[in-house]
Amino acid sequence: LLSTVSVAGLSFVSGTAQPRVAAFAYPSVTRLNTLRGQRIASRFLARPAGQQHLAPVMAINPGAEEQVEDASRPTSSSKPTSSSSQDIGLEVAWMGRTDWVQMIEEVVQKNGNAKANGRRARQATQWHSQQEIIQLLKIVAVSTSKLSIPEACRVANAVAVLTNQNRWLRGHPSLATAVGVLALHFQQQHVMSSLTGSQAAQLIWAFGKVGIRQDGFIWQIGHHFMKEDVLQQLAAKDISMTFWGLAKLRSPDIQFVEHLADYVTKSNLVNHFEAQNVANTMWALATLQIRHDLLMQSIASRILQDGVLSTFNAQAISNTVWAFAKLDFYDAALMRSITQRTIQSGFLNTFRSQNVANLVWAFAHLDTKHDMLMGNIAERVLHIGFLSTFEAQEVSSVAWAFATLGVQNEVLMTSIANRIIEDETFMRSFKSQEVSNTVWAFATLGFLNNDLMVYLSHRIMERDFLATFSPQAVANTAWAFATLRVSSFELMARISEQIRDDNFLEASKAQEIANVAWAFATMRIKDQRLMDRIAQRVSQGAFIYTFNALAVSTTCWSFATLDIRNEKLMDVIGDRTLQNGFIQTFTAQAIANTAWAFAHLGIYHPGLMSVIAKQTVASGFVDTFSHQAVSNVVWSFATLGVYDGELFSTAAKRILQPGFLSTSSPLTVAITAWSFASLGVRDEALMDAIADRNLQDNFLSRYTHKNIANLAWAFATLEYYHDELIEAIAERVLEPGFLLSFNAQALTNTLWAIARLDVDNDRLMLALADRTMQRGFLNEFNSQAVANTVWAFGRQNFFNQRLMDAIAQRIMEDGFLLTFSPAAVTQVVKGYAKFGVTNLPLMDAIASRILKDGFLATFSAVQVAQVACAYATLGIPNYALMTGIAVQSMNLSFVNSAQPHVVLALRWSFAHLGMNDILMGVINKTKPMARVEAYVSEYNRQEINRAKSRARKRGRAKAVQRFSTASWSDFGLELEQEAKPSLGPEQAQRYLGSPVSDP
Repeated sequence: LLSTVSVAGLSFVSGTAQPRVAAFAYPSVTRLNTLRGQRIASRFLARPAGQQHLAPVMAINPGAEEQVEDASRPTSSSKPTSSSSQDIGLEVAWMGRTDWVQMIEEVVQKNGNAKANGRRARQATQWHSQQEIIQLLKIVAVSTSKLSIPEACRVANAVAVLTNQNRWLRGHPSLATAVGVLALHFQQQHVMSSLTGSQAAQLIWAFGKVGIRQDGFIWQIGHHFMKEDVLQQLAAKDISMTFWGLAKLRSPDIQFVEHLADYVTKSNLVNHFEAQNVANTMWALATLQIRHDLLMQSIASRILQDGVLSTFNAQAISNTVWAFAKLDFYDAALMRSITQRTIQSGFLNTFRSQNVANLVWAFAHLDTKHDMLMGNIAERVLHIGFLSTFEAQEVSSVAWAFATLGVQNEVLMTSIANRIIEDETFMRSFKSQEVSNTVWAFATLGFLNNDLMVYLSHRIMERDFLATFSPQAVANTAWAFATLRVSSFELMARISEQIRDDNFLEASKAQEIANVAWAFATMRIKDQRLMDRIAQRVSQGAFIYTFNALAVSTTCWSFATLDIRNEKLMDVIGDRTLQNGFIQTFTAQAIANTAWAFAHLGIYHPGLMSVIAKQTVASGFVDTFSHQAVSNVVWSFATLGVYDGELFSTAAKRILQPGFLSTSSPLTVAITAWSFASLGVRDEALMDAIADRNLQDNFLSRYTHKNIANLAWAFATLEYYHDELIEAIAERVLEPGFLLSFNAQALTNTLWAIARLDVDNDRLMLALADRTMQRGFLNEFNSQAVANTVWAFGRQNFFNQRLMDAIAQRIMEDGFLLTFSPAAVTQVVKGYAKFGVTNLPLMDAIASRILKDGFLATFSAVQVAQVACAYATLGIPNYALMTGIAVQSMNLSFVNSAQPHVVLALRWSFAHLGMNDILMGVINKTKPMARVEAYVSEYNRQEINRAKSRARKRGRAKAVQRFSTASWSDFGLELEQEAKPSLGPEQAQRYLGSPVSDP
């Protein structure tokens, strides 16, 4: 038996016939020590009396006790050894005493007195005291079986107090052995059954104080407690001591705890609870995470009885409210009473750092905000020198609580930051949860302290520290740095590396993953590997069904913001929204973000857009939409080309609600107008309201170049003439320096809109031309922008030779013409023909492009006729091009698709260039000439009527006169004698001169 353990020493009990094992030195693991100690003691004590005698032997592991003791005593050159005569004499002296139980209690008192006498007194007696305590524990191990029940209870209590007085004793093998022997002694049937309720409660308290859990003892004493006669012996103090001890031991016997709680509730013992009893009981329930509503309600009622709460000191009140919060038990009357008690004059001055932290954490956790209380707590924390007494966890708890309740106190937060920054040792004491809570608090309150964030980022990046972070702590930390816009790419790279670990993502919850994605997206850190792993995890199995509405919208918003198009992920997210009733859990902002993400990535999910539309038009729901949410939703539908009349009608009603537009930003107004125009939704009441809003309060002065371009484009697309608004837009564009902010797209969109709305403003056109010709600016233009620019200046009859030369030079740059579509090529040649600009290098380059690689075959019949007319107008007889056009026009598909006016335009072009014979075959394959002339006549009449209608709306009779009296000769063109329709050049331009495509 003894060969399996390290024996510190064997001693004989003086005056007795039989020796006992004195003490055993085991490894330092407490549970292992305890179990081994129990087994050895039980086997030894179970031997027959005649076989229990053991001769004294030397220690198998000499010096083991000395090594432990030496670690907690001052260095001494005269240190005794385990085999010294002094040790043996001391042990024999103790063993000779018959009243050793009383002597243990004397040692407890002496030890307490030494602590009270100050540090020097403690150092002088420390070594001797340790030797006494160790020898006493040896005596406990060998002599407990001879004690009466009251004596054994006294010994257990004394050991508990000694352990509390001497931290070095925790984990010591002598303590583990003594506790194991005591546990076995009380587990004996005749001993356990004889315990009174008070004695049983005292024992549980004592074992809890020592902190060594004996599961067998707990189970047996729990069974003993359940006896009705034992329960009836319990007083209020016994109940609270029992709960406290079980909580300290983290008792696994939940049935015992619940049975005890039931009894206390039914017996009305709670009404005898004093402040300490209440605090201990509540602390125990919270620590064991056992929520017993009836007992807690009874305790709350007891606290609210007259005069009870006034007896609570700082620790009792903080522990009590902490426990209620920990168990998520909210009682409004109780919280009000605790608040009133706490804000009583001078009471908070009695709070220590832990009391303050527990109190403020509890109020935050229960979402109970009281401005005066929070102000008083801040004053207490800021009291001179008080903050320096706080531990890391307490500092982080205070910061977290103020942030959770949204209490802005810059002085307090600055002091907390300084406390961390100025003490490096203190900062390094922060654990992962404390770091994440602190940075989260500062981010939530919007307090940016760069020094603090830098210091904490260094702490996070210390070797292996990030590996101690939970998924929630990582997510909160990333979120905080992103929210405060603190760019630390090294930190985010470390976080990314940590998250990409398979096990880490597997352990992460949906919202944690969403928050990480949001953080990287907000900081515009496009970590492809991280986002791929997140997409893979989200798309894995049924994991997406753990995502709530916020997590879904945040995740897809993050991927869209980073322009990461993962169709599988977006498809899974789209399918998630179709789950029965799920879309109804979305807020307006979540719907807007989700729709925006899909539209931004160009991913159309029919089911998703359908449920978003249905939810948006649901009764009263649209009233919850903010300005940005409305604009994002209609923008998303417009961008994806999804028209839903009911949705846009509902959105218009929301926008027209009193006060809505007046509080909208320029961006949301411009995007809304653009969205309605994109889908051709003409709501006159809405457009009038938008126009009126832009004319109020100098609103247009807040517009950026993009907003101005979108607004002008929207009114032009809908052909909604509002002269006052258009003039105001022109004035805004002409403000000094404003045009310099325009990029190519914004300028061409604005120019296109001005032309489409027939704005007569030469000063504006000149300014737009000058901006276009600025050095290097045309290099930003793509083919569509170039074509729209030429078309717009042509439509406005605003000729600028320098501009046309600059555009020609841009078009002829290497490879640029290859990017032009048939429509873009057509618009360019028409524009140059309109102004009569004969730029042979440009026109030859365009002709070569048209004839290359079968490009001409992609032109429509109208576009072919337009190109032919342009070259004929300019008098450029490009025989290769015209021959190609003739061949194309003889194609059967071309002939079948050609309208009469197309044929007329081709005939005129070839005749004007002296190539009429080439098209003779075309005439024979088309409709009879009389039908062609009838078509042209009807076309001419309809065009004149439409122009008159537009002019009447705008009061421009002059335009009607000019339009109705025009003829081919005004354009310098002469038709063959057999075909002289009255089709004027402006009619042709209005039919054939539409822009390439809407910007």
